[in-house]
Amino acid sequence: MKSFVLSCGSNEKEQLGRQGTWKKFEAVECLNHYSVVQIASGFNHNLVLTEAGQVFAWGCNLYGQLGISRSSDTYVSKPMLIKRLGHEFIIQIACGGNHCLALSKTGVLHAWGSNIFGQIGISSREVNVYMPSVITSIRWVPIAYITAGGFHSVALSVTGVIYIWGKNEFGQLGLGDTTNRYSPCTINSLKDQNIRFIDCGENHTAALTKNGGVFTWGAGMYGQLGHGSTNNEILPRRVCELMGATVVQISCGRCHTLVVTEPCSKLFAFGLNGCGQLGIGNQANQVIPTLVRHSWIEHRIMEEEKQRTFHSVELEADNSSVHSLKLFQAATSCGDQSFILCTNGYSNIASIDHRHTLHSLPKILFFDISALESMINIPKDAQIPIESLEYLENVFSSICCWNGSFIKSRSELPKLDWDSALYGFKCLENVKNERIIEIITSIIMKQVIPDLPYLNSPLEIDAEVLRIYVLIPLFHVFHFKANYNKKVLKKFICGFAAAFLKLVSSKSINDIFRAWFGENINEILIRQLLITYKRVIITLLIEQNERNKDEFGDESLQSDGMETNTSENRSERQQNSMPQHHSMTSIDYDLHECLRLSLEMLAFVHKVNQTSRKLPYNDFYISEISEIVNVKYDYLKWWHAKETNPKTQNLFFFNYPFVFDSKAKSMVLEMDSKIQQKYAVENTISRTLIFCGAFAIFESPNLILSVARNKIVADTINILIHGGSKVNFKKPLQIQFEGEEAVDAGSGMKKEFFLLLLKEILDPKYGMFIEYKASNTIWFNPAETEELLMYHLIGILCGLAIYNQVIIYLPFPQILYKKLLNENLVIDDLSSLDEVLCKNVKDILSESYTPEQFNAAFGDMNFSVTINCYGSPVEYDLVEDGKNKYLNYENRQLYADLYWNFLINKSVSLQFEAFKSGFAKVLDERILSLFHAQELQQLITGQESYDWILLEKRGTEYKPLFNASHPTIIKFWNVFHSLSHDQKRKFLLFLTGSDRTPVQGLNSLRIKIQPMKVSEEHLPVAHVCFNLLDLPESYSSEAKLKSKLLIAIENIEGFTLV
Repeated sequence: MKSFVLSCGSNEKEQLGRQGTWKKFEAVECLNHYSVVQIASGFNHNLVLTEAGQVFAWGCNLYGQLGISRSSDTYVSKPMLIKRLGHEFIIQIACGGNHCLALSKTGVLHAWGSNIFGQIGISSREVNVYMPSVITSIRWVPIAYITAGGFHSVALSVTGVIYIWGKNEFGQLGLGDTTNRYSPCTINSLKDQNIRFIDCGENHTAALTKNGGVFTWGAGMYGQLGHGSTNNEILPRRVCELMGATVVQISCGRCHTLVVTEPCSKLFAFGLNGCGQLGIGNQANQVIPTLVRHSWIEHRIMEEEKQRTFHSVELEADNSSVHSLKLFQAATSCGDQSFILCTNGYSNIASIDHRHTLHSLPKILFFDISALESMINIPKDAQIPIESLEYLENVFSSICCWNGSFIKSRSELPKLDWDSALYGFKCLENVKNERIIEIITSIIMKQVIPDLPYLNSPLEIDAEVLRIYVLIPLFHVFHFKANYNKKVLKKFICGFAAAFLKLVSSKSINDIFRAWFGENINEILIRQLLITYKRVIITLLIEQNERNKDEFGDESLQSDGMETNTSENRSERQQNSMPQHHSMTSIDYDLHECLRLSLEMLAFVHKVNQTSRKLPYNDFYISEISEIVNVKYDYLKWWHAKETNPKTQNLFFFNYPFVFDSKAKSMVLEMDSKIQQKYAVENTISRTLIFCGAFAIFESPNLILSVARNKIVADTINILIHGGSKVNFKKPLQIQFEGEEAVDAGSGMKKEFFLLLLKEILDPKYGMFIEYKASNTIWFNPAETEELLMYHLIGILCGLAIYNQVIIYLPFPQILYKKLLNENLVIDDLSSLDEVLCKNVKDILSESYTPEQFNAAFGDMNFSVTINCYGSPVEYDLVEDGKNKYLNYENRQLYADLYWNFLINKSVSLQFEAFKSGFAKVLDERILSLFHAQELQQLITGQESYDWILLEKRGTEYKPLFNASHPTIIKFWNVFHSLSHDQKRKFLLFLTGSDRTPVQGLNSLRIKIQPMKVSEEHLPVAHVCFNLLDLPESYSSEAKLKSKLLIAIENIEGFTLV
């Protein structure tokens, strides 16, 4: 493209760039060989930008504004190439009075010249900056446009955020004060205004919004702000006089402002008019926008405007031909002149609209879909084209390019087009040439990760520079799928985590990310972060586990450390002697740090998810932890550290309990019970020793329940309820049946105690609970308010069962456990009690009814509910005088809310609180907070998860003469595995008293099989309390064994005990 640069006017400081006349335009000949695309002028110097991205400067260099060198001449008469910018491809330039700005293709902003007011923006107080310097504080910002005033500078981001710095004597920075700024600051008051263009006068600033509104601020002594006064404004203020029009152009002179409105391209001017720069026919300053009348305005518009209130003066036309012109662009210089560019009135060329200028200006590089698609077509073993390599290196190394990519301006922060972003990174995942991915990964690790936006940077971190944190995880290498690469893990994935976590340590940044992740970020990203860091954690644990096996042997993986942890004065010896499975002293520092970072990332995502509920809670579980990590020992170390050094910074998995599945949590609960029991025993022994006088009464270290089988309920109440403060529920539980020698042989007698006691208490004849047959559950009887003591006892028993790892039959619905954990209940929770009833209540809220249809169908229902108590219906009012308040279309929501809340909460509040208070006597809220309602329910009643092979291989023990290879045992397992699933469950019920499995799996049941010296005609016998099965020593065939086993398991009833 051929171009000429013309100049005229003063040449006192060589600012014309040529010799000859100054009274008319003549070409700057030394630029004739270049294709110039932009010109910028300061007070006494000029810049030009060529199509090749080169910058030339000439004129006054007193303040270093030519960017050539300190030793150069004060005045430069011919354009000189700014060599310092030679390695950059410059796409935009701007001149202030005595300083300059230049924006490169990769988003780097350079500045040089006078810095007396901080207008260079490099935080330095150096008066003059002679060479282009990078404004590093906004290196992360995707800049769309740059401009400068007399002594201040402005950059506008791609999403309309203004960054401004320099002189602020008159408030021209719009920051609410008059303090100069030496580094860029954001104008927070305009962040939501969608600014699309900005221009500067010598000491004032104007901004144009996407909707055509105008804000001005700064010096106002000549009316250049257009607010009807000569006051300065230190904050952006909308020009109210223009609010009825759509402004499409703004332009600032030294102390005046021009605006163009649509339709009809009307020009308004305001501010200083001493030189006639407003074009209104006189030299009076104007403090409000004043219509500039000229011959580009059609005569019918002129007649119409006579009726308006704007002050106006008509100018004479230069000649008759201008009546066919239309305004194309209004422009001012930095001084006291104005220029109007017009086109032929019949031309199809549209007038310039500054609201769309950003689209037409040269842009910094972004992720381009077509460029990414082209990468797919590069063959696997082909050499990567030079232009593709250059694109990869320029774009992927520039954080501001990341932040400016896939923008969707109309959306909420982070203002990302998720479909485009996901598609773009999917293109990279489909690339065949692996070298491309290696290059991108290397660039990210070496250049991007080390320079990610961080706290305490010169620029206050805001949302504009944080988009990269939600884009990087979309890159498939971040997903850590296969081919474990230690460098990628450490420098890329964990390097990202380190930078992210430092940022979110700031509350303001944390709030930004939590808002993004909770509301406006695609679920795919949140899930990907979760998956990636779970994979990293598993990889690190497996690696450490192998190291520990080599160092300590397999036995270290099983010990919980209790035997060496009996007192504080042995803690030091314990650290030297106990197996260090995943202890911090044995983990390599890099592994330790990567593990901590990964867990902290999951902690952040989990916290966000607690509000957004985008992912189910069990997605956070790392089931491998209970297999790889000694969870019990980890909890023991955590507990010990908490007691001895509460401020310890050591890494414990228990600080991240959301990664524990039900199995791991049950292990923690088991260990907590052991610790509590151990300390209860030690305290009892200590008290006995201290107070061992002649009349001292020995206190048992155990919680002994000595009960008679024929009055088990009364004896239990007498001990647990009437025992008062003497009862320590933290002691190990022991059961003794009166008249029997055995005292708590293993867990057998505990199980038998709970089975017998609950069978008695839950008997329907007592009416403490209402049975819901459809869901096979029971619920508190709202009419039973006299026996609250019994509900309290049941709560204690539930707590004791969990505390002592005994599965009991307690058919409460899940809502009980939600209430125990203080979880919020909703109408859908009613379904766990009665699914049909819940459906009927929700049907009342159906939108399919018209008011007439609804009132016809439900109008005879009142605000009362009938519950079957003690075999008879009892009616309760949902509101005062509910029998006489009828259901209608308008109050149906109220009725539904009252109905389900009454059944679940209000009607049984006394009964539930009695139960809860008993439960809380045994289990601390701290340990309960680990669990979700379903998990707590499974702890008490077991779960429906069956691995029958695991039961055979790892969950069964044999008494002599039986062993795994004994013919009878081989027949037994062949028969067992041939049974149906329901028959296998019945076998569990037959043998253990429950058809559900412990949370830790079938292998934790530890069933035992022993031989009987009887004939094969005898039926197998189950000792439920001990999980012990008696089998005849030999069978003639598998058919005979199967026949006898089925007879045994098909004829059990309820709580049959042997």
